[in-house]
Amino acid sequence: MISKNAAPGFASHPNHTVEIQPYDGDIKIEIDGDVIAKIRGALVLQESKYAPAYYLPKSAMPESMLEASNHSTYCPFKGDASYYHLIHNGKRHENAVWSYKKPFDEAIAIKDYIAIYPNVAKVEPA
Repeated sequence: MISKNAAPGFASHPNHTVEIQPYDGDIKIEIDGDVIAKIRGALVLQESKYAPAYYLPKSAMPESMLEASNHSTYCPFKGDASYYHLIHNGKRHENAVWSYKKPFDEAIAIKDYIAIYPNVAKVEPA
């Protein structure tokens, strides 16, 4: 079957890999020493030589902590990422959370999930 929304990056980088698997267990989100959430239903994305990234259901973060940003980035393997500022204890972490609302077919599993930069939050097995 031919993909209607194929990631163009694989054509020029055929050895690049993006693997997405369900994480079987709880994930903890910790910001500035505060445990914000403990959730199930995370995904682990392993992309080539990068460190694994946990993608969380958007519902894992209280809506009051996320503020939509105008920032966006493009990945030729996953698609266009939209960003959110993360608000915690009066501190605003600019563009700390991202999501792929319309990912390429090869990354469709992370559609509407969120990820958080590790310098802002610890996202790890509980």
